[in-house]
Amino acid sequence: MVCGDPVLAADDRKLASLYKIALPGALGDGSDQLNAQRRWLEDLDKQCASGAARSLQERDLKVCIAGYYKDRLEQLAVADLLTAPKESLAELREVDPTATPIYEALLDYASIDDAGRRAKAVEADLAPTYAAMGEETRSKLARGDGKITTLHEVASSDVGFALFFDISAMFNDVRLMWPCAALIKRPGIVEGLGSVWGGAVDGLVPRSNCETTLPPVHVVAALEDNAWRAEPLCDGTIRFSTGADYDRMRTAVRLHRTEFWSGDRAPEQGSGDGAKFRRGHAHDIAKAKTELATYYQRYFSVPPGQATKDADTAIDALAWGAFDLCQ
Repeated sequence: MVCGDPVLAADDRKLASLYKIALPGALGDGSDQLNAQRRWLEDLDKQCASGAARSLQERDLKVCIAGYYKDRLEQLAVADLLTAPKESLAELREVDPTATPIYEALLDYASIDDAGRRAKAVEADLAPTYAAMGEETRSKLARGDGKITTLHEVASSDVGFALFFDISAMFNDVRLMWPCAALIKRPGIVEGLGSVWGGAVDGLVPRSNCETTLPPVHVVAALEDNAWRAEPLCDGTIRFSTGADYDRMRTAVRLHRTEFWSGDRAPEQGSGDGAKFRRGHAHDIAKAKTELATYYQRYFSVPPGQATKDADTAIDALAWGAFDLCQ
């Protein structure tokens, strides 16, 4: 179907090109894009080419395939934003023109070192989007911690830019994802991955693509998933905020941002859910600490002793942090 349709075949060629660019990842030394690509292909086959999908009319089958290609092209374009901006932005203009000016601003924010020149460029990038915002949406900038009231303030600080990025997705219905490479270049905007409003709307906070654009830590990822599944659901809409905060923690651990977790708490004792999880996963926790320490040494040049210490506190934070989120 793909090879026989000119549009799908063109998408397939673009996807191959963007995928090749994305393989080195946000650090330039490996990523998990191969596994991500395999998962995408499996899901494409499952949803569009097998089972009930076989009864689809040819036109509908093409629509299904095209939708999957659009999503994957967008993911890869975001992954390539800092390493191949020309190719990335060209693809983003095709698949999501409303998001493209914001990604252009993010590229400038992450790439321009001179603060004055950076603010001027970002302000120009965002001017049309800011002008098109409703007054109610624009006023939400002033409700954040930074009390941002002007576009210049958005363009001049990590807090302002991160808040504008989040609000664009949460209240202007723009589909956005934080490129991990931008979080590495401008660490202060990692704050933008956490909860903003303390309710259901935090379920719309943009996530990062660090899980696929950084080298994989499979044992750590499995432990995080198990901890999140074991944690009892919070009551009410606060669960959306806790989800965003835990996702930020996961990203901070991948990026060795030690300020996002605390190393001054002893492992939880007693009979609570967190203690039960730790006892039941003691072997996995030990393996995760070893894997993460090696990861910090190799990819972030952390000395062995410090890497072990940081990995210990990070995994402890992940292993029982999920159980503290509703407190």
